[in-house]
Amino acid sequence: MSSFCRLSLICLLLLVGCQPPQPGAGATGTGTQSPAVNTLVQGLDNVSTELQEMSRPNKVQAWVDELIVKVQPGKDMPQVATMQEGETAEYLYQRTIRRTEFTLRGQRFYEPWILIRTKAGVMGWVHEGGVRFLGNDLNDLLVGKQSNTDPNARTRSTDPKAEVPPSEDRRLLPGRQVGAIRLSTTEEDLIRIYGPENIGRSEVLLPGNQKEGCTVVFPGLNDELRITWKDDSRSKIKAIYLDRGNSSWLTSQGIGVGTPLSELVKANRAPVSFYGFNWEYGGVISSWKSGTMAPYEKKCYAVLAPRKQGTDLSRYAGNQAFTSNAPDLDKLDLAISRICVYLD
Repeated sequence: MSSFCRLSLICLLLLVGCQPPQPGAGATGTGTQSPAVNTLVQGLDNVSTELQEMSRPNKVQAWVDELIVKVQPGKDMPQVATMQEGETAEYLYQRTIRRTEFTLRGQRFYEPWILIRTKAGVMGWVHEGGVRFLGNDLNDLLVGKQSNTDPNARTRSTDPKAEVPPSEDRRLLPGRQVGAIRLSTTEEDLIRIYGPENIGRSEVLLPGNQKEGCTVVFPGLNDELRITWKDDSRSKIKAIYLDRGNSSWLTSQGIGVGTPLSELVKANRAPVSFYGFNWEYGGVISSWKSGTMAPYEKKCYAVLAPRKQGTDLSRYAGNQAFTSNAPDLDKLDLAISRICVYLD
């Protein structure tokens, strides 16, 4: 299905689903849904899985070397190609219901198989645990973002050596910079860089339910930052907090608030450990092992949390460390909920 067809289907479903009940045939005085409405709801439920698939990016990238491409999904199926680390392929929007377990770079992945087309034009199936999804114009449209037609935009946003306008820089480089913000940046500098309309003052919630005064950059927006200070003149940065998902702030590995645990492990290229939940430091990543984020362990920290409220966390609670390989951890649907960066 082409991107245009997928987008047309989504728009049609949203249009139909948003129509108000019609008097008489479509609505009753008791609040009971009519058969027509029930049929519509059931139909929307039936296509929900397909809509989720269509909103995924149409490009994947291998994060391990010699990733095997199969003629059919399954460990025992014949091999038709391999993908090298960093190689990209087109995702053809087909995924198996059945999941298979693979251990890649020390991390266990229990994932389905997906259909791809390699750069050489070979169609085949790869284990989803071996790839990361890249770029997504359709998903950007659905969440209200403008489509980005510049293929190098993401590279520029995460490349430490790239030249980016200060107010548009969204790179997270722990120990060095957060966008245009360095250790010596003052609150007056923030006003100059981002404009007075994008700077405010508030508080940030710290572990132990403590609150501390802070400067807010982009208050109320997805790219919001909260900055605490070492001095009353707000000229020496103490820490920078990111708590909003769907933001543009990313590390050079592509990690940001909202990154799911499985994608976090792939970006880190190694398993991680985290503290149990329901206490002061619940969900804080305690070790990046030997992964790409390991050099930043004392320069930043990240917090994991379930994406669905009310999730039972009792099995992974308390002042103890758990590994990302813990059994049934995928059922919690964990993702990064906070990143704190230090610049010294």
